[in-house]
Amino acid sequence: MFTEGEVIVPGVKTVFVQLSSPEGYVHCVGSDNLSDLNNIIRGIESLPESVAGEDVEPSLFVRECFLARLAGIYQLNFRQMEIRRAKTGSELQPPQLYYENKKTSFDISLSHDGQFVAYAFLKRLN
Repeated sequence: MFTEGEVIVPGVKTVFVQLSSPEGYVHCVGSDNLSDLNNIIRGIESLPESVAGEDVEPSLFVRECFLARLAGIYQLNFRQMEIRRAKTGSELQPPQLYYENKKTSFDISLSHDGQFVAYAFLKRLN
């Protein structure tokens, strides 16, 4: 279940948000288009403590979770998917999904904090 609201950025625009807060974490997604909110696919996973005795890197784990979910929904070849982040000056830009070395129309968000990783994505119609 989600709580919905708006964040108003004075002089810029309104961002529509959905917030969920089950026990243990808070997750919020937003869009500048209200109708997109119900089409966003999201997932939250607990970070494993270790795999084969090695600590799990949260950034890699959230990418794997996201790619596996996306591949399953859209019947895509996992090995042909890649997430790239461009840099402008010293600032990283939002992640972009490439499939078969071509930029896709998915808007994606990947995050991690503490024991949780989260992803959200929306396929944009061109």
